[in-house]
Amino acid sequence: MRKLLSAIALLFVSIVTAGLVGSPASAEPTTEGPHFVQVEGWYPEGPGGFYRGGNNMEPKPNEYRIRDGLVQTTHGISLHTDPSAVERFGGAYAVMSYPSTLQIIQRGKDRQHFEMVPAQPMPLDDYRAALAHVQLELAQRVK
Repeated sequence: MRKLLSAIALLFVSIVTAGLVGSPASAEPTTEGPHFVQVEGWYPEGPGGFYRGGNNMEPKPNEYRIRDGLVQTTHGISLHTDPSAVERFGGAYAVMSYPSTLQIIQRGKDRQHFEMVPAQPMPLDDYRAALAHVQLELAQRVK
């Protein structure tokens, strides 16, 4: 086992030294290529790994709760961490970014089900406006 680890470490040092791959400390972010490349699975994968079924972020009346004229922080637009669970609703779209006025909370018995809710109670028009700023990107299967 020790010989295998030594061989892997030597190979990595050789690749970095040859300039084929930058060292982690000197790696610069790039905008070229896909966001994430995986041997198999899904890409892109956003920062939290959340997916929306379809690209519609307009909330339906049963997806949020209003009290005292404000959308509450307890209910919101459904998300899931498994893209195949939402694919049937118009494709799996990765949540790439969202405004700080929103937050993602886990809701329900399914531990992979989440909802995008207001970070603080807010008027419905503000909630809709915040959801309009959520950036989604169609996730593709990688085989």
